[in-house]
Amino acid sequence: MNESNPYAPPQVAELEAQVSRCWLLQGDSLLVKNGAVLPRVDLETGFSEHDGELHIHKVTHQRFSLSSLFTMLLAFASYWATKSLFDFGVFQFFPLIWIFFFVFSRFTSLSGKGSKLSTIWFFVDAQRYKRKKRRRHIRLAVMAISMLVLIPLFVHYSSDFDDFDTQITLLFLGIGIFFAIGIWHALDRFKLTLKYHSDDWLKIASIHPKARAFFEDLEMTERTMLAEEVIPKTRLVRTMYLYRLPINMLLQTMRNPLTMLSIVIMKFLRSKYLEQLFYDSSEASTCSVDALSTALRDASAQWLAQHPSWTLLGAGILDSPMGNLLTETISLISADRATVVQISQFTMPQTPNKIRLQYAISTWIGDGQNSVVTYNCPYLALENPQLLHRSHSQPNGMFEDHIKHRMGHVIYFPRDVDEVRELLKNRQEKTNILLEAKKIHSPAKEYVNAV
Repeated sequence: MNESNPYAPPQVAELEAQVSRCWLLQGDSLLVKNGAVLPRVDLETGFSEHDGELHIHKVTHQRFSLSSLFTMLLAFASYWATKSLFDFGVFQFFPLIWIFFFVFSRFTSLSGKGSKLSTIWFFVDAQRYKRKKRRRHIRLAVMAISMLVLIPLFVHYSSDFDDFDTQITLLFLGIGIFFAIGIWHALDRFKLTLKYHSDDWLKIASIHPKARAFFEDLEMTERTMLAEEVIPKTRLVRTMYLYRLPINMLLQTMRNPLTMLSIVIMKFLRSKYLEQLFYDSSEASTCSVDALSTALRDASAQWLAQHPSWTLLGAGILDSPMGNLLTETISLISADRATVVQISQFTMPQTPNKIRLQYAISTWIGDGQNSVVTYNCPYLALENPQLLHRSHSQPNGMFEDHIKHRMGHVIYFPRDVDEVRELLKNRQEKTNILLEAKKIHSPAKEYVNAV
């Protein structure tokens, strides 16, 4: 903070140093990092997860830039230049130029480079959100019905010059309905005021006192945990350049054609939106099996039921600096300690209902420095791809596929579980080195964990 004035707003450099925190209280306002998912509290009402069900909501902020003005001027200049060269009318030209600039602006928006568009996610009272959604459907229905009724009537009376008064009445009635719906929409919007603070931070003005108290409690809890050394004062953070990953890893199980097209374009443009902050794998915290999600617990229980000689090796949870990803992993080990299965679940608050478990079955070979690995999802072959395989079978069938893949290799049997953990740690460190070498992610940087 500014030592000469403790009430002065934090400088950008200070905010960047606090990357482990994607939000920061500032008086009655809240500073939020672009792309962040905020804690589970309604900023307008103070309604929190302790009060009932919450719904996540996306909000965007478009900062005015000279490029927008330049685009408008370019459109008019293009029209006059084209008009002087070709026999183009205004009604023929402007739809074409609108389509061109729409595509151009879409590409610019997806690239994230030079864009002044910021996006954050926050939670709202689910019942309040449902009521807003119902009112929005009513507005859309009224507008659709009005167009279906008024446009045919206007076209009908426009053929008869004697009904000019009726035409004017229908025209003003349509305009009145349009403006009434527009005013209703404006009054029904979320009242949060977003302001530009820096290229990476937004300012939300005047959050609800209960919401502020919620954030103050979070800060107090964090300070207490830091003082008691329950959580580390610094954490290692990496920047992941997702556009350098294969397209099948980015798309995963996506089926929406528009979303898939956007991802492909973003990869081609090396979009800034595909540069994400992640905690280093060493920042994962160990936990009990009970702390994991129900789906992950059920998957591990099913595996142990099918393979009674296997035992639990460990479980861990890794959050993310932006609050937009939670990684839960459970590791199970065979009786001879030669094979480990790691089951992971990646949860995003934006899509809480999309749950897919990823399996990775590893068997140590040779002197233990290498392993045969079978995945049930797209993977990144950093070296020796002959040792990596993908199975499309269910977990039990996947294990049978893995046994076939490891045939012909000399299996290495670790002496105890501590050696297994050391081998897993060494493999992760080696993977990080290879990812850095290929510039898929940056070297780990140390950031403070508190305000």
